[in-house]
Amino acid sequence: MPDVAVAAWKKFPALDDHSAFPQWACVIVRYEVLRRRHDRARDRLILADDVIALIAKGLTGTQQFGKGLTGTQQFVESSFSGP
Repeated sequence: MPDVAVAAWKKFPALDDHSAFPQWACVIVRYEVLRRRHDRARDRLILADDVIALIAKGLTGTQQFGKGLTGTQQFVESSFSGP
C-alpha cells in the first residue's frame, strides 16, 4: 500500500480534473498491483527456515531410504504425508 501512495503522490501533478480523483486513484492502484504481481512472478522461490531444515534433514538422511531419485521421492512422501 505505501507503494501505491507514493506512486499517486508522484503522479498527482498530472491529474487535471480533481473531481475524477477516485477513478484516477483506482487506475494507479490497478497498475501498481499488476506491477507487484509481475515482480513477484519473477522472484525466486524463498523457502521458510523450517522447510530448509526439513530438506537438509532429508538430504543427510537419504541412507535410510536408499540412493537416488527414489530415495528422495520416499523422503518427500514420508515428510509431507498426513498423520
